[in-house]
Amino acid sequence: MHPPTIALLSLLPSILAQTPPPSNLTYLTAPALVTTPQNLTTIQCWRLTTPFRTSTTPGTSGTQAVTIANITNLAYTILPPRYDGGLHTAPAPQIVHYLSGLAHITLPQDPTLSLYLVGGKGGLLFAADTTGLGHITRYPSDQATVALLAPFEGGEVPGYEVIREGPCEGVQTFV
Repeated sequence: MHPPTIALLSLLPSILAQTPPPSNLTYLTAPALVTTPQNLTTIQCWRLTTPFRTSTTPGTSGTQAVTIANITNLAYTILPPRYDGGLHTAPAPQIVHYLSGLAHITLPQDPTLSLYLVGGKGGLLFAADTTGLGHITRYPSDQATVALLAPFEGGEVPGYEVIREGPCEGVQTFV
């Protein structure tokens, strides 16, 4: 390679980082709990940088799938009706998917900024606030809430971009 080619190749990652994702691709978007430099938890809307691809896996061939990350110690959790999880941080960077029920997350420093997660398609959350003051999670419905908790292997959060500060209002969870 000639020196100018090497220089252009070294710029490629920064050029690609500034390029918006192609409009014909679908990306997983979900709210995230993160720790601020002030050691407080805040809510952001994240879009993963890896797009959905057409699956070639038997049984799901032709459908849309995205590999999020390697996970460890997947937990299937049943939370009783009206359970109060109290103030806490995420035990590890993880993806939480509420399959049923209702979760209400508030921030102790700003109770007006909150997040309701209804079990099912819209029940996805990235919990990455492993340090700081933390968040409060309550389960206010009259039915049990079921969740899958999947810590990222090695604490490695998948690549993402912040779409906005605050919840993903008006943003489809899977697009």
